[in-house]
Amino acid sequence: MDRQETISQLKKIKNIGPAMAKKLYDAEIYRLEDLIKLGAEEAYIKIDESGGFCGIHHPAYLYALEGAIIDCGWKDLPQERKHELKAFAARL
Repeated sequence: MDRQETISQLKKIKNIGPAMAKKLYDAEIYRLEDLIKLGAEEAYIKIDESGGFCGIHHPAYLYALEGAIIDCGWKDLPQERKHELKAFAARL
């Protein structure tokens, strides 16, 4: 699959829009299975290391990744998990 086709497939994942799909691709995360295997935190680090967040660590990105992994809207994540992800982003 080429870049555009892979990005199109990534955009079909819940919470993954065009910008996040490109960030995932650039971090060599090409499929939902790859994201699930890494988990939100590791995927976030890979995206950040590939230049995807430009040093801005906002928990909303983590919420989107976690929501994609568990197949729910980011607003519907359990509050406890949101707190964990927010704390993770703050430590970066």
